[in-house]
Amino acid sequence: MRDIIGFFSYIFFTLIGLFLIWIALKNYGENREISQYQPPAVKQLTQKDFTRPLMIGHQFNSPTHPLQYAQISYNKETWSLNNQPSLEPLIELASKNHLLLFVQWESPKALPELRAFIKKHNIGEHIIFCSRSDGLLKDIRELEPEWSFCNGEVFLTRLLSFDSLKLGSLMKISADVLFIHLKNLNLNTDFQSLVDEGRRQNKLVFIGPVTRPMDGLSPDGWLIKPD
Repeated sequence: MRDIIGFFSYIFFTLIGLFLIWIALKNYGENREISQYQPPAVKQLTQKDFTRPLMIGHQFNSPTHPLQYAQISYNKETWSLNNQPSLEPLIELASKNHLLLFVQWESPKALPELRAFIKKHNIGEHIIFCSRSDGLLKDIRELEPEWSFCNGEVFLTRLLSFDSLKLGSLMKISADVLFIHLKNLNLNTDFQSLVDEGRRQNKLVFIGPVTRPMDGLSPDGWLIKPD
């Protein structure tokens, strides 16, 4: 009987200890100082008074839309934008307002060419660079840390793991925009806690791609793909 009481006492005090550690970690994360810095593109979008989330995508591109959208990739030593072999349309898209730009490449030649093109036309401050690849985004940021960036999927996976334990505040979001990539995830209202954490850390929060917004979620923007 004494052994049984001792065993359950050990389990009880272990659980109490773990709970106290969880409380301490949660308090640490939530009370950590948050940087108020935002790069120009993100700051200007944040200051706009939107009554509802932005709808982002090719079909929404217009001179009056605050955030244009494009995809570029590098293949066979050629840059293409929205499957057209040219970067020139970037100039007009980025000069209209701001541009959410998804990038992808495999060749080491890609980044120097892209960087030179963007700096030549002085449009870097108008672009938010996004990709599912954390490594690719890191490569760009090391060369141009003043530009604006989303996070990749690896960081998102880590954030989701911490958020499942209600400890998302421990993950410092170094990206300027928290992007919830849905390529390998199913959309659900549980992501609202990620939205709230992103906003708490002074970030814009985008979700996509989706065919339509989901009720019960309130990010700053939805990346919409056609049906």
